[in-house]
Amino acid sequence: MATHNTGVLQIVGAAYGLKQVTAQVIKLVNRQSYPESLAVLASNQTFGDTWIGHEKTLTVVYRYDGGPTFVATASEGQTLNIGVPQFEQAAQAPVPAPQDDAAQPALTVWGASFGPLDVSTTVRGLVDGTTGTLSLVPSNVTFGAGCEGKRSAFVIVASYSGQVPFIDIVVEGNPYALGYRPPLHILSAFYGLKDVTDIVRASVNRRKLSVSASSSVFGDGWPAMRKTLHVVYQYGDRKPQMAATTENQLLHIDYDPAAPAAQASLDPRALNIIAAAYGPVDVTAKVVALVENGSLSFTADSLTFGDTWPAAVKAFSMVYSWGTTAVSSVNVPEETPVSITQPEPAFAADRTFVSLAGLLAAGDEIKLQTAAGGYWSLAADGLVTALGTSSDAAEVFTICVPEALETAAIALRCRDGSYLAAGPDGALRAGGGVADAVQLMASLQANGAINIGVVGGAGAPFIAVAASGAIAVDGSYDTNFSTCFNLLLNPTRAGNASHLQAFASETMLDGPVDMKLVKVVWKLTGGCFLAAGLGPLLGDPRQIGPTLYRFLRRYPAVMNKIAILIATINCNRAIPSSALLSVLKAIHEAGILMPVLRMTLSTTGWMGISWAIVTILTKVQGGATAGAEPGESFAGWAYETTMDMLDYINSTGGTALMLAYERMIGADQPIIRRGQGGGVSSLRARTGPQEMSRTALGPLPRPFPAHI
Repeated sequence: MATHNTGVLQIVGAAYGLKQVTAQVIKLVNRQSYPESLAVLASNQTFGDTWIGHEKTLTVVYRYDGGPTFVATASEGQTLNIGVPQFEQAAQAPVPAPQDDAAQPALTVWGASFGPLDVSTTVRGLVDGTTGTLSLVPSNVTFGAGCEGKRSAFVIVASYSGQVPFIDIVVEGNPYALGYRPPLHILSAFYGLKDVTDIVRASVNRRKLSVSASSSVFGDGWPAMRKTLHVVYQYGDRKPQMAATTENQLLHIDYDPAAPAAQASLDPRALNIIAAAYGPVDVTAKVVALVENGSLSFTADSLTFGDTWPAAVKAFSMVYSWGTTAVSSVNVPEETPVSITQPEPAFAADRTFVSLAGLLAAGDEIKLQTAAGGYWSLAADGLVTALGTSSDAAEVFTICVPEALETAAIALRCRDGSYLAAGPDGALRAGGGVADAVQLMASLQANGAINIGVVGGAGAPFIAVAASGAIAVDGSYDTNFSTCFNLLLNPTRAGNASHLQAFASETMLDGPVDMKLVKVVWKLTGGCFLAAGLGPLLGDPRQIGPTLYRFLRRYPAVMNKIAILIATINCNRAIPSSALLSVLKAIHEAGILMPVLRMTLSTTGWMGISWAIVTILTKVQGGATAGAEPGESFAGWAYETTMDMLDYINSTGGTALMLAYERMIGADQPIIRRGQGGGVSSLRARTGPQEMSRTALGPLPRPFPAHI
């Protein structure tokens, strides 16, 4: 598929002195120019004094249109510029080849600097490709003279396979060693009765944490009381853990590769207690034992948990989730009653099921997990059981889409090339052929549980876990505990290609498109999924964007909603970010949300799909009733999307669209009338983009893992 240079400037990472300043630099990018540009003064006035007594360097690792990365630096007092020359350089650079899958996570160095020097090539040459490790001492001996007369900092922006890029900063002369660590996610943190999650997240350095539990760090979270620091964290997809310490003590969290790699598993139909602490003691097991009939009711006191800190008034904190939805937390003082009951469904209760038709494509890979936590695996005789103890032990099935069926049915092919088939006893077994393959269809419940139905035949529709642990065709229509599953999806390159072929005809892949409008459409779809927390799972907008745009053109109601929204933005720059969800709502009402979501997914990486869909549907179906703005990441998304709309409006295509709407709708429509003599007719006189205050940060990563 042909792609175009849209001039989108992406800041992969930025550092000033000894501080990461990526979010600040993202906010300073000029989204109104073509190509997008950056001009920033490397100064303490801009970023603060991040290395007192030392002359600092601003390092920015960037790329245009998802292409290769480059490094720009500026010494303190100088202005760092990224614009037309850098864009032209990026447009001529070869696109890096995708990395082959490997058991050992591959280390990618996006960029590195030593003082004002770009040392990316040198650092990449020092990486041990077989082990994915890096070891060096940043110095003039290693990199050459950084800057005479001052001490330099070494900055590296890197990532391991499937991870978001991270930034490490090391002072000259200090040894630096980099080995594989999963990303460290801080799910919650409380100091006394104060939520200090953001402070603790900001304290994470090089995928580990070392922080003092003191009021000088967090403020006095409980005046006149001795306080505890409770931190719930998770490395990668491992089981979340609780770390706690008392006031004026240091709390350390680090990755232990030798520890049992127990993976997190959430019951999609129940209350999940992720972690809990009373005083300085982890009481998770005791809280789990208190769960009755899917609810909790107890008093957080020493009678319930024991006196975990004699002579001190204690705090109780807990992190939990309902099904596979986002985590919630409780933090209360001793002697406080705690009651947790099942909430209302996350999205419209009048829709029992949401079909996943269009989400899965031929060639995709999936793993399936039962509500009890076990994974689908194959016994020696080919019987499918729920005995897999981890994701690594799960059978990887490849999605096959029967060509003769005009339904959402899929078949599952095992790693040995055979297909799953249902035996006379209803149990699923490997070893079947294409003709024998059982045809399945997946649907999502409002609580995040996935039910799998059988297409055709006289049997009951649901797949369930039998008493023996076998996976079999169930004998009832009940969506009970045994019929609920989680689905882990790995959208493959083959799957992506087949999906585009299925939902976009060959003629739709040809012909010119307005890339400024494509960018707007992408921000309203893939950008929204990013703001919802899907982050690095998104595909390359240069590849998917034009096809997605052509696909949506087949649905006039969706394109009309986009045009109306653009006209509204032109007249009212201050509309809430929740209003931008109207496009996804129109896509959902058109019945194509799943194909659109599938098109925007990356070509690699396993993800727990149910959480993502529930999150998106909650926001989309919540509509105006969502009330408060959805959060900081949505504020950044809304700002960038609005800027892209204004950029399109000021282009030839955007001006023509607005004038067409003026003629079609008429001047009395409130959606296109602006106070003080504005209105769409002012488009005829406008010659350039209008200014907009930059008050929102760029997109932020979701603070907890996708599968939770």
